[in-house]
Amino acid sequence: MKGILVGIVIAISFIVTVFTHHTDILSFLLKHDVTARIALPLAKRFHLNGYHHFIRNTSTQGSIRWLTSTTYLANSDAILAFELANYFDDLGRTVQQKLWLKKASELKHTEASLLRIKTLIKEQKLVLAKQLLDRDFLSEEAQAYNLLIELALLQGDKEAYFEAKKQLQALAPKSNILTELAKVSIFSDKLNPVEKCDISFFPVVTNFTSILRINQFIEQTKHSRFGQYVCFNPAKYLPLEQLHCQHDISNRIDCRVNVLNTQLQTGSSRYLLVMVPQGGANVNNGVLYLDQHDGIDVFYHELAHILGFVDEYPLPLNHAKCASEQTHFSHNVAVLNIKQLTALEKTQRRERILANVPWRDKILPSTPVYVETPDGIEIGTPANYQAAVGLFRTNTCNRQSVSKGLQAYKPISMRSKMEYFELDFPELYWQLFDEDKTRFLMPAFFTIDKFAAP
Repeated sequence: MKGILVGIVIAISFIVTVFTHHTDILSFLLKHDVTARIALPLAKRFHLNGYHHFIRNTSTQGSIRWLTSTTYLANSDAILAFELANYFDDLGRTVQQKLWLKKASELKHTEASLLRIKTLIKEQKLVLAKQLLDRDFLSEEAQAYNLLIELALLQGDKEAYFEAKKQLQALAPKSNILTELAKVSIFSDKLNPVEKCDISFFPVVTNFTSILRINQFIEQTKHSRFGQYVCFNPAKYLPLEQLHCQHDISNRIDCRVNVLNTQLQTGSSRYLLVMVPQGGANVNNGVLYLDQHDGIDVFYHELAHILGFVDEYPLPLNHAKCASEQTHFSHNVAVLNIKQLTALEKTQRRERILANVPWRDKILPSTPVYVETPDGIEIGTPANYQAAVGLFRTNTCNRQSVSKGLQAYKPISMRSKMEYFELDFPELYWQLFDEDKTRFLMPAFFTIDKFAAP
């Protein structure tokens, strides 16, 4: 009897060894053969891969049993290491995600390597990213050349850029990336201005991502209502360090753009459009700044500022536009001195109010611009006229520290893109702009044709 048992154990051990990498067969035997069930504890004892594959296949993803066996196998299996990286990424556990992404990369998982390099680039660990590209570089992978181009532009490395571009052209000559790069002047490539209009922009891009993003924005804008009024010259790439920007994620973007005056061929551009890796989008002195992660709605909001429209959400504390009465400075907002207006004689009040409102011609004679209440005169169109063009309170000047009897008003009661980026730009605002396109335009950054090419 003892000899029979020994023979069974030897036979089972042989089966486990043979099927250690054939998990489907091993799982079938363990499920349907009573004798084969002895194989499972033996496989566990000898740390055979077949045991851990069986546990993975019969356990709920995320359970301790599944995680233990997957972790054991992932130390030598690139596919499972990458699976763990994605699993921890879904859980938001960044430390573990990076650990297994690194392991998968070390095990020569191509997708993991590319993703790890992208992560390092995003974290500005450019030297390490370049080392990994050199170590794990796969000449047949077009994405690797894309990353080399991205690194070259981040580092301002002209030679590396043209070499990577040359290799990509040989590997994938019809690549969309090459098409996008051809639209931009990079390292003094010459591009002649292709569009001219009254509200023209000269875009400046600072890295690979911003090139793709700005090209996308330009194309979208051409097919939007804004495209009827604005145009764009070909973009120019400049290394970010040349712009000397302040662009922390929590602060408004601000660059020393005056250094560009002798570096840019502006053509007939009036305004500068600068896209940087991060920071708060804004318009300042004829320069429209964008974070490369901003959506098209943010861009259109800032573009509206160039056209002469003011925010309908609270401006910063002590903003100049809210320091005193501002009656003709934008298409959509008027800041009125309500103390003075309420003190006027009734016969003068409506006329004086309308004199201070840029959209007064759109307000019907039957639409009130003030109401008399038991508490006194209240400047503004009442709620029962919400569908009309009138004088409606807006939040533009709500943050002012000292009350000076001032209140900001807008022409419509509904909220618009000037308050929430995602909302529409009202048709009335387009009508106001069409009537006098230059009236409230921001001052130009460029003097036309003033600057020469480098």
